[in-house]
Amino acid sequence: MRIKIFEDIIILFFLSLFLSLSYTQIIKGRYYSQLSQKNAIRIIPQAGIRGNIYDRKGRLLAGNSLSFNLSVIPQGLDNKEETLTRLARILKTDSLDLINNYKKGYSLPFAPVVIKQNISKEEAIILEANTFDIKNVIIQQIPQRTYPHDKVGANALGYTNKIDRSKLTRLQNYGYSIDDTVGYSGVEENLDSYLRAEDGGTQVEVDNLGRQIRVLGTKLPQTGQDAELTIDLDLEKICYSLLQDKTGAIIIMDPYNGDIYSMISSPSFDPNIFSDSSPDSLYRRRLVLNDPNSSLLNRAISGKYPAGSLFKIVSAIAGLDTKKISRGTNFFCSGAVNIGSRQFLCWSAHGDQNLEGAITHSCNSFFYRLGVLLGPDILYSFATRLGLAKPTGIDLPSESSGFIPSRNWKLTTKGGRWFDGDSANFAIGQGEVLVTPVQIVRLMAVVANGGYLVTPHVIKAIAGSPKLTNKMVNLGLNPQALAIIREALSRVVEDPSGTANSLKIEGLRIAGKTGTAQVGNKRPHAWFAGFFPYQNPRFCFVVLLEHGGGSQLACVVARNLIEEMIKQGYLN
Repeated sequence: MRIKIFEDIIILFFLSLFLSLSYTQIIKGRYYSQLSQKNAIRIIPQAGIRGNIYDRKGRLLAGNSLSFNLSVIPQGLDNKEETLTRLARILKTDSLDLINNYKKGYSLPFAPVVIKQNISKEEAIILEANTFDIKNVIIQQIPQRTYPHDKVGANALGYTNKIDRSKLTRLQNYGYSIDDTVGYSGVEENLDSYLRAEDGGTQVEVDNLGRQIRVLGTKLPQTGQDAELTIDLDLEKICYSLLQDKTGAIIIMDPYNGDIYSMISSPSFDPNIFSDSSPDSLYRRRLVLNDPNSSLLNRAISGKYPAGSLFKIVSAIAGLDTKKISRGTNFFCSGAVNIGSRQFLCWSAHGDQNLEGAITHSCNSFFYRLGVLLGPDILYSFATRLGLAKPTGIDLPSESSGFIPSRNWKLTTKGGRWFDGDSANFAIGQGEVLVTPVQIVRLMAVVANGGYLVTPHVIKAIAGSPKLTNKMVNLGLNPQALAIIREALSRVVEDPSGTANSLKIEGLRIAGKTGTAQVGNKRPHAWFAGFFPYQNPRFCFVVLLEHGGGSQLACVVARNLIEEMIKQGYLN
């Protein structure tokens, strides 16, 4: 009985299968045959929009605009060369360009091939009106990264471009593919995973004329997250205008929390040329990539320079904190100091100098002697304690660490022992000492805020959520030592004989230090770093002019900067 029931079930199953196949083959066979011959599945990609970047006041620094690409679907494309030639006539371009683009871009029969990028809106309209009888031609709307302020702040912002092979190798496990656009350098690179959009697309069925029959499925594109920076666009424009015809960098930072208000590196570049594939942009892109002045280099964080007399701040802190000298310690400056068998020159004969006077007049002789007193170990210890010889941790890629020499370094790399003359050079920031502008502005913040090391940063919030920044680190420095140095830095500007007296502005007390860093047979680098207002500092800043000559030129730029900030109400 059970076997009979089982046999009946099997018979019913095969009967159902037979009827279903008969229906498909006989009754609906012609329909499916026509469908297979005439209809096709087409995937129409929809590009996502990259997240915007805003300044601290909500003004757009990097956004998107729509561009148009002309694409064709290989599947069912009749008379390929004739079609491409007709399209070329409409666009008034060379048909060989479209044919070559087709050959380069072809991947799969149903995948759109871009044959012309960045056509104008007018060209897109003309094509739509003239290609209704051409099968498998589509106009794709593509978001294009735009930078409304061109070269202003470009080195900190970065740019976007098609992913290269090295980046793809590193990022393919994170969902990146060969067709992706990614951020290069600056904020664009650092926040790429947040700013990056996720593409979508629509799967449609079309007939043999390329007409849409039905939508089979849709995946909506995902917009990237927006970012807000600590940057102030108005300050960026001021600093950019001051450096436009010079090589160097300017940084303005909050001395208490490390907010970067402005970071300008010069020469700069227009990041729009990397988003645009027009012949003019491609030509300008090649010029930038091969620029002998390295306009893609962010000198503010990646440029390494001798510190010159700015390093005297480190030497002074070390001398007072270790009690090797006091406020009243005097050294006589005759214009030169003999150390060992060598004579070390000062830029003038200053006579008797205490620490405050030596900082005010930037007396080399005083610091030569102080360097010998301190020795390399103490100088190295305080330099690294104050943030030199290591990255500041700023939230931008490619930061340099600079370099501070040590006794052990000289022994292992040069095979020689350390001499007093090395200490003398060390104490005035010459010899092997190399720093970045962002390290110097952080050093100045230590004096301005009373002995705390801050982490510079440019990212304020992502998708509306504030970015947590590192707290101030108490360096445990002697408060009285810092007070002495603070006062001395004020005298650099306020005293008629101070090296930055040209920076004195009525009604505003400024503190700072000049630096003229020797560079072989080339013109020296010109530095000025400082903070203001003196009593309750709101801004610390650094000006570097690469091969700019004497520090007075940096003082001129600094004065123009502060006067423009006053004019625009930043001290109200």
